[in-house]
Amino acid sequence: MGSRTRRKTKGGTVKPESTKFIEAVRAMAALIPFFPKDEISQRIIATELEKFVNTDVELSWLTSVACGSMRDWEKGGGLPELRGIFCTRFKPADGIQQYCTTPGFRAEDREAEFFAKEREENESRYQEYKRLAGPDAKQFSLPKPKLLQ
Repeated sequence: MGSRTRRKTKGGTVKPESTKFIEAVRAMAALIPFFPKDEISQRIIATELEKFVNTDVELSWLTSVACGSMRDWEKGGGLPELRGIFCTRFKPADGIQQYCTTPGFRAEDREAEFFAKEREENESRYQEYKRLAGPDAKQFSLPKPKLLQ
């Protein structure tokens, strides 16, 4: 199935053993509808994962998210979609980026999540400024943002 030796990545981190990739693929096969069940397909998928996953933590995250998010292996995009999910959080070891169409991991979902977090942080800062200014400070409204022409 593969080497049991630990390989170092470019950054010096230790790459997971080949057996860990096989275990991850078997977990995905058990939980993702229409995931390939035959050994040859699973070995090919494990080999592909080895190309872009850097660490045990990344492999564990990808396995968990794929099992919980991919609704269908065949219609959901297969290996490219698995790589796309990975690329929403980590830099691939081989440098090949892939976009993702899985709900919650699409570019527009990630962008909306970013702006919601930014709004929350800005509101928190504003509340802190109001608290620091004290009760005697006069109320002021924030200026409207300038629109780009």
